[in-house]
Amino acid sequence: QMLLASPTLMRAMLAPVLVYASHPRWPWPFAPHDLGQYPLANQQRYGGGEKSKNESLLMPVEESGNMIICLAALAQIEGTAEFSSYWWPTITKWAEYLAKFGFDPGNQLCTDDFAGHLAHNANLAAKSIVALACYARLAEALGHADAAAKYAAMAKDMVPKWMEAAKGGAEG
Repeated sequence: QMLLASPTLMRAMLAPVLVYASHPRWPWPFAPHDLGQYPLANQQRYGGGEKSKNESLLMPVEESGNMIICLAALAQIEGTAEFSSYWWPTITKWAEYLAKFGFDPGNQLCTDDFAGHLAHNANLAAKSIVALACYARLAEALGHADAAAKYAAMAKDMVPKWMEAAKGGAEG
């Protein structure tokens, strides 16, 4: 809704997360879950944030996927991926994380955090596939042809594998 109402507002919502995640004090190769307690951006509180030794307390696949998908949607609406270009190394780090861990996420939280930690989360895996395809579109828009081809192929190859894995060993 924010994106359709105002791309400028959407950029204003995404920028603080990108700035924080690009800062050396954020040690993780994935997007943060939050920036602190409202109304302060006084460091991530959920799961220990930058001080945590346990990334499973965070939402690495969930939030990295969310950010990449939102950035691709913004680029689609604006007709340019220029906004993403400012934080391209950070966004690339998130895509690499999803490529490595997103297809079969380990024991971690997702939006359904009330259910606790879940391994092999099908929703997170699907989000990773979509986010990798979105990253490929951003890369293409920014002139990174090799990365665009690599991540588009990766996302496309994951779809039938995901569908097979989603059967969970059941017939049909």
